[in-house]
Amino acid sequence: MLSAIGAVAVLAAAIPGGTIWNDGFESGNLDPNFWSLEGDGIQVVTSLLGHDSNSYVNFQGQTGIGGIQSHSSLLLELPSFDDNNLTFGFWAKVHSGLEVDDSIVVEWSDDGATWNHLISITNQPIGSWTEYAFDLPPEASAGESLNFRFTAELGSATDRLLVDDVSIAPEPASLLLLGLGSLVALRRGGRPANQATDCLDKTIYASVNQD
Repeated sequence: MLSAIGAVAVLAAAIPGGTIWNDGFESGNLDPNFWSLEGDGIQVVTSLLGHDSNSYVNFQGQTGIGGIQSHSSLLLELPSFDDNNLTFGFWAKVHSGLEVDDSIVVEWSDDGATWNHLISITNQPIGSWTEYAFDLPPEASAGESLNFRFTAELGSATDRLLVDDVSIAPEPASLLLLGLGSLVALRRGGRPANQATDCLDKTIYASVNQD
């Protein structure tokens, strides 16, 4: 189940051709100029499970006493961009099934203090790599910085989500309105021949409405 607040699901006529900023974690580490961690259970892993490289961020629950859920966050702080039409994107894959009380919540902020919800990834079986892209409101470029936060609430060490290829890009030039207040899986297709073929890709686009 995917849930989002105040979102408009849209279909892009074409995937944006360029990016303003991106990180595929190819270095095998989180760049301290942009990333910071709160809590445990989040790390960059190098293996063949990555989306289009051999590195990704691994969100994994910790073994706790009495079923206590782990709580940890991955924070991204970027300088503000002189562009009022930005798209925030990332790829994610549920590697081990998430139950109804497990979640990865993604938010954005223009000051690092007040956070705005983008999506909650929860209650999902093992799946394929999925692209998430969110057209941010103009307010996202109004602050001194542009911040994103991935907060994990995971109940056991078997709960696992992979994240890769985080990016900021211009909004797609051509959009087709599909519906209000929800996210819709829009594109499915075979993976390139040089990548694993155990799954299909899908893309989820959303335009964030602050009203």
